[in-house]
Amino acid sequence: MRIVFGAALAALVLCAPAHAQTTAEQQREDIEFLRTEYLPRERAFTPETRAAAERILDGLAAQAGTLSQAQLYLGFLRVNAAADNAHSLASFGAPEAIPPGRLPLVTAWFEDAGLVVLRALPPHQDLAGATVLAIEGRPAEEAMAVLRTYFGGAPARRNIMAPGLIGIGGVMQAAGLADTPDALTLRLRLRDGAEIEREIAYIPADPNRAAPWWPMRWWSPEPINGDATPWATAIPAEGLPLYLRDGDSFNRAIALPELNAVYLELKTNEPFREAREFPARAEAVLRQAHAANIIVDLRFSKGGDMRTTAAFFERLPSRLPPGGRIFVIVGRYTFSAGMASAAILLNAAGDRATLVGEDVGDRPRFWSEGESVCAPHSRLCVRYTTGLFDLSQPCTERSCHGDNRRFALVAPLAPTQRTPMTWADYLARRDPAMEAITAQLRQ
Repeated sequence: MRIVFGAALAALVLCAPAHAQTTAEQQREDIEFLRTEYLPRERAFTPETRAAAERILDGLAAQAGTLSQAQLYLGFLRVNAAADNAHSLASFGAPEAIPPGRLPLVTAWFEDAGLVVLRALPPHQDLAGATVLAIEGRPAEEAMAVLRTYFGGAPARRNIMAPGLIGIGGVMQAAGLADTPDALTLRLRLRDGAEIEREIAYIPADPNRAAPWWPMRWWSPEPINGDATPWATAIPAEGLPLYLRDGDSFNRAIALPELNAVYLELKTNEPFREAREFPARAEAVLRQAHAANIIVDLRFSKGGDMRTTAAFFERLPSRLPPGGRIFVIVGRYTFSAGMASAAILLNAAGDRATLVGEDVGDRPRFWSEGESVCAPHSRLCVRYTTGLFDLSQPCTERSCHGDNRRFALVAPLAPTQRTPMTWADYLARRDPAMEAITAQLRQ
């Protein structure tokens, strides 16, 4: 399962030179491009949802020449969202395609708190850690309900992706959630309980600023790739729980002698992000530690090519001594090949494995693989999907990807030990999943 659309939303607030305006004829050609080059290739559509996508395109075509780049982008997202498939997504095919301006805040959604501020740039440092109560006078939940409609897939996935739209200049106005493309008025509750209202202007993007490679990278308050940007963060970079340390690493293997365990973290199965090196790193630590227990942290495992680590996870339980245990951590960011990796490991470990955490980031049945096609004028791209995966039951349809048969992918991915990550836990720098695992290992 390959994920290539994430870079746009991950970096959209960091690299956004002014884009060229498109004419009415150019917009019509780009809209027709979706009709001829995307719709026939997208396998996630049903006849009903394909018809819905056609109606969206008809509406866009009727508005050609009046659409801003942000409005066109949201239109492309709506066409993708009609397929209701998390892997089907629109993105910016070139930096110049991104609408200029970005909000000097990074926001995220937590079920217990709603929309929160993970990071803030000067002069808004006091907003880091705040809760957004309203946007332009509209309750934040109502605004999020609108933004979620631009994405398909499970609710957890929509909650991850929707806040990214707030950061793109012009998008909130294009979505009918702001009067101007240049600023947002927010009502917030600060960490000390005080409530304030503030107008926050979008600022020019800095193409030299380091970009996060996926939204969950914002969770770690550590500088991104050593970037010196003066972000104020919701939590300090000191005293972090294990899962937030070394934020720039793609995978880690760490001996935990106090638990007689080895901690293995895999954030991506993408070969170009060190996924092929992960098994060797893990094996080296396992050999040296001679630990009785293994903790595999897949909570930030966003996807890629499951084949880079499948053989390793299939044989990993054989490293356990008699009585040894495997704990697998999953969460809202566990997606695509991350979900498949969890299933492969659970099947290999059997009753020696315990699944810990919160619900994963997608439904067990989804479409993946495919490629992206980019409209010629706006440089907006859409990803179509061609391979069906089913982790809930054997996949026997003609559309099923061959990896359904190659690997043991059918497994229950609902944690048997639920440890939701709340905003309160995050601010307290707690890790409920590791706390629960530690309690079990010390019994």
